[in-house]
Amino acid sequence: MNHRQPVAALMLLLVIGCGGDRARAAGESHPGAASRDGRAAPSAEPGATAPAPPSATITDPVELSATARVADGSAAFAGMGECHATHDASIYDVPATMWSARVDAPSGELPYVNLTLWHPKGTSELQVSLGLTLRGQTHRIATVKGAEQHGSARARVEPTGAGGMLRVEGVDAEGQPLTLSVRCSRFTEPVAEGG
Repeated sequence: MNHRQPVAALMLLLVIGCGGDRARAAGESHPGAASRDGRAAPSAEPGATAPAPPSATITDPVELSATARVADGSAAFAGMGECHATHDASIYDVPATMWSARVDAPSGELPYVNLTLWHPKGTSELQVSLGLTLRGQTHRIATVKGAEQHGSARARVEPTGAGGMLRVEGVDAEGQPLTLSVRCSRFTEPVAEGG
């Protein structure tokens, strides 16, 4: 695939913007990322009594929970979101395994999370694309080789049955310490828009 060719199935990458009454990270096509078979390579409230519903932008929803801490602030989410995984992805024309998790809730202290972890073939460390909104403040980390870098991070994946835990520990683009854990009840295959 020509990484310069615009394709609807490209992964969401993070751009900082404003949405509604809260700051959030918005998605943008990533010119270097796609699954090798043309599928999309996409890119999480304490004490809640019922799971938060997904927004209309969430496709193939699964149950997930997320906890985030930035500097001295922390927040959590429990409800429906997206969790994708594939061994058949690529990033800047390098074959890679990809895991992603996304939350897009209408409200809460952690209403938005967009996390993608890449493990390019022949490398030992995971590369991270992360944007999240915690208590109205947007934070981002981007360590994908070949793209613009923001902050730094170490990440790991802990598989459990059909799902697993995605963990990130690092420093955001503004130099604040950040940790994120997302537990996915299951991972689904990313599917290109329109099928």
